[in-house]
Amino acid sequence: MTPGSLQLVKADPIAATAKKIETPGINSAAYRVAYDCDWLDAAGQNLKSSSTELPLGVRVPMGDTEGETWYVPESGYVVVRLSGPDVKDAPQSLRMSRTGVTDKSSATVALPSAFQTESWSFNTASVMATAAPTAGRWLSPRFATPAPTATGW
Repeated sequence: MTPGSLQLVKADPIAATAKKIETPGINSAAYRVAYDCDWLDAAGQNLKSSSTELPLGVRVPMGDTEGETWYVPESGYVVVRLSGPDVKDAPQSLRMSRTGVTDKSSATVALPSAFQTESWSFNTASVMATAAPTAGRWLSPRFATPAPTATGW
């Protein structure tokens, strides 16, 4: 994986539930990167469209008297909850187009380079979980960005 890229590493179906399904860390993120998402079949036909926000970074304490600061790592994983097609439709790809960025950090930390790209396309066939739930559409994609190299980004 090349620096500044984004990789879909896994996508798990989530069984139907009465609970509110929400992306972990979305309310406390330094950045919320909004995307329109299209799940496509093997022929490139749209199975389902939805939107989501990817949470990046957290607010961390600096010490007992030093207050708090924002921390956004340049590499790592991000997990989202994303409405997808029926599991039986077997989506083959996911296209994500960035629609906006909300910056709670007031630009005190940089938006990682992988999230400055306007759109991404991912092959989902190789990362979809093999054990499908009995019902449900929500999927839990996990994305990874690579660690910086010795020469930097």
